[in-house]
This record gives sequence, C-alpha cells and structure tokens, in this order.
Amino acid sequence: VRIVIGANKFPSNAVENTNQQIITTTGSGTWTVPSGVTSVSVVCIGGGGGSTRNDSSSYSGGGAGLRYYNNLSVTPGATINLTVGAGGTAGTSGGIGGDGGNTWFNGTSTGTASVWAEGGKGNLTGGTGSTTGGSIGGGNGGAGGNYDSTYSGGGGGAGGYSGNGGNGSGTSTNLAQDGSGGGGGGGSRATSGSGGGGGVGLYPGINGSGGSQSGAKGMSGSSGGSTSTTSTLGGEYGGGSGGNDSSSGTGSAGAQGAIRIIWPGTTRTFPYMA
Repeated sequence: VRIVIGANKFPSNAVENTNQQIITTTGSGTWTVPSGVTSVSVVCIGGGGGSTRNDSSSYSGGGAGLRYYNNLSVTPGATINLTVGAGGTAGTSGGIGGDGGNTWFNGTSTGTASVWAEGGKGNLTGGTGSTTGGSIGGGNGGAGGNYDSTYSGGGGGAGGYSGNGGNGSGTSTNLAQDGSGGGGGGGSRATSGSGGGGGVGLYPGINGSGGSQSGAKGMSGSSGGSTSTTSTLGGEYGGGSGGNDSSSGTGSAGAQGAIRIIWPGTTRTFPYMA
C-alpha cells in the first residue's frame, strides 16, 4: 500500500503548518513538492528496536538514528519518494525483537536516498544514518543495556540533532545515560520490564534524561512527548524498547519514526526551533 501525500491531500495524522509538513504514517509513499518551492530542509528519524522476553536472557532495543539535510534542491510539483520506518516488533520467549525500520527521503532505498536514518536494532545496537551532500547533521541512537543474568537492560534513546541518544543501563555501575544534542535518554534496568529508551521530537530542544529508577523509561529529547515513569515501550519518535526477562508475557515494541519537511530550505534549516 502506497500513501500519496500531495500539497492539498494529507492523511489524518499528517500535520501542515505554515511552510512545513510532518509525516508519521509508517510505510512507503510519496510527497508532492508544493508550487513555488525550490528547496527544503528535511529531518528523518528511524524506528526504535524491539525487545525480547526470555527466561534466561533478554535483549533490549537500540534507539534509532536521526539525520537532517538542509537546503535540498527540489522542483515544484515533483514527486518525492519516502519511507517512514515502523518500530521494531516485540519478541516472544527465545526470540529477539525486530529491528526498527529505516526512514528515508528522496530516493528508492536507503542507499540512494538524499537523507536516511537507520532504525535501532533488536539486539542492543543503536541506529546510525547517512546523507548525500547538503548541510547535514544528526546523531546515532543509543545502545540498549546488556542483560546480566538478573536484570534486563533498558532501551536505547533516539539520536539527537547534534549528539547521540543515551545508552540504556545494564548493570548497577552502568546507569542509564542522558541523551546529548537533543537526543532521548536511555531506559533503566529492572529484574523484569526494564524501561524503554526515550524518543526524540521533531522540534529540536533539550536533552532527554536517562531513567533514574528501576524500570524507568528514558525521557524524550527535543520536545518529544514521553512522560511515562515506568514503561518498557520505546518513546516516540525512535526510542528502543526495554528488555523483559519475566517468566510470562512478551517483549515490547520500539517506537516508530517520522519525517519533518520545512521550506524554504535556504532560510529554514535544522536545528530549527519553530
């Protein structure tokens, strides 16, 4: 299923303000460049990694990468290919959680896109990303915390606009890290149901703090919406989920990715506060 998003046609969860569009519908689609627009600035956030539940070990999800591209030349009326990555799926007993999906803009795959952000992995690894030319920036996702035979590790935070997401905690001396450069904080470990990593918002801002108590979720950075004190789910956008070594239930899903497009790209660039 392809989602076509034109200058005057939006899905219910796409938001258009003055000279911008936010796209949060996961999957592949297209975007039509509005009339008179010849340059855009774009930020992509991948999907966070999912976690597993296993009685003898558990894997937490890595946070997604974030990448932006400023002043990308476009043609009015042109059709741009894009994909918004979904969050990694929750793993069942003995199965590692799914990898978060990659998010990309202006291409047919991550390898040919002008900008793309990698999803976090379901095996503790945080996502990265890449761009082709332009004024670029962004951070990598934080790593999930390691399981240490008693505690499952916290999820990794999503990457920020000028720094990386925080790592999730895995041991008593390896505490959940704060995000940097507006990134999400890592989740805190717990005997079961560790905290998910914090996501990252589409408006650059402050760093998300790491989970400060057992099972606490990392806070989202850059005006993200995470306010949950304890939750294994990754925070939007791009947070990795916390592991769960409980004898029942499943792991948790990572948070989905997103794209924000602003124009004109010659004067509106990331990090951009409004």
